[in-house]
Amino acid sequence: MMSKKIILLATLFLSLFFLTACMPDFESHFKPDETSSRASSKKQEKSEKEASSSKKSSKASSSKKEKKEFQTETSSSKKMEELPANASEAPKDKIYATGDSVVYYKKYDGGLKVHTPDFEGYTTKIVKKILGKPEKTHVDSNYMLETFSEKEKENLVNLYQEGHLTEEQLHAFWAGVVDLAQTAQLEQTFTVFTYKEGQVQLVFKDDNLVYITPDPEVLYFN
Repeated sequence: MMSKKIILLATLFLSLFFLTACMPDFESHFKPDETSSRASSKKQEKSEKEASSSKKSSKASSSKKEKKEFQTETSSSKKMEELPANASEAPKDKIYATGDSVVYYKKYDGGLKVHTPDFEGYTTKIVKKILGKPEKTHVDSNYMLETFSEKEKENLVNLYQEGHLTEEQLHAFWAGVVDLAQTAQLEQTFTVFTYKEGQVQLVFKDDNLVYITPDPEVLYFN
């Protein structure tokens, strides 16, 4: 009986010894899975953070864009409301239409309504200060009679094709050119400044500006 107990205890002792010896292998078998799980969890957290950051960045970018567009629209509206009454009140970066700067060309039964900008207070001296010395100055009537209208037709068509003029504005400015050419035939005296190799023409009557090629680089109008 005693011998059986000794054999049983010995067997139990050996079983515990082998189980203890195998524990490191047991733990090491599951350790990679635990590490993988942690890595997967961290990766998921990182992905969620990046997605959240991307959404915030996109939202902020969209907000900035909307704000910029709103500011641009507001600035443009403000500029239109503050058109100068005359040359002395106007900025000096280019020529500004004064007073009512709306340009229109309307046909109706039996008539025609045309409006082009006024340039109150713009003299040859003021224009030279703003645009610089003209490339050429024409004071003879032959230029107005033979060259001005043909050259200006070319200028206006080019501006229209480049998208700087609407069709209505094209017709309105051309009507102004025709009117000036007809007036020149009545022996009226005009002075013409040309810039950009004739692509910009300015017409003065009695030292007052009455017409300018509507190139946006040199003229602001509505």
